[in-house]
Parts: sequence; C-alpha cells; structure tokens
Amino acid sequence: MNSLGINVGSSSLKMVYLEGDRLSWSVVLPHEGDFLAAVRKALGGRQAPVGTPALVTGNEGRGLFALNNTIEPL
Repeated sequence: MNSLGINVGSSSLKMVYLEGDRLSWSVVLPHEGDFLAAVRKALGGRQAPVGTPALVTGNEGRGLFALNNTIEPL
C-alpha cells in the first residue's frame, strides 16, 4: 500500500511518499508562512495517485488540508 505523510511545522514543510515499505521520495523545505506554495513546490513533478492514504501532522497547518490529521505526539 502506498501512503503520503505531510508535516507542517512552524518553519518548514516535510513530505514523504512510501510505496509499501520503500521510500519513494521525500522533501523538506521552508514555507515562510505560505503553505500552499510550499506544497506545490514540494510536489513539483512528483506523483501521489488519487486515493493514496495520507496523514497530516503539525500545529501550524494541518487544518488547512482536507485530509486525516493528528497531533504529532500520537
């Protein structure tokens, strides 16, 4: 099963995409308060097929996504 993880921290956006147990790609970049631009830049030409399970963490922007989200300690 493939999965996408997104963490929106106070200063950076982190994304990781797994294909089964294998890391397909990951990226960390500063967002400077512009979460949408950081997500677009992080995805770039990368693909996550429609229907890929995803989880968002981080206090700064996890509520901005229409995805499952949780607080980091969990």
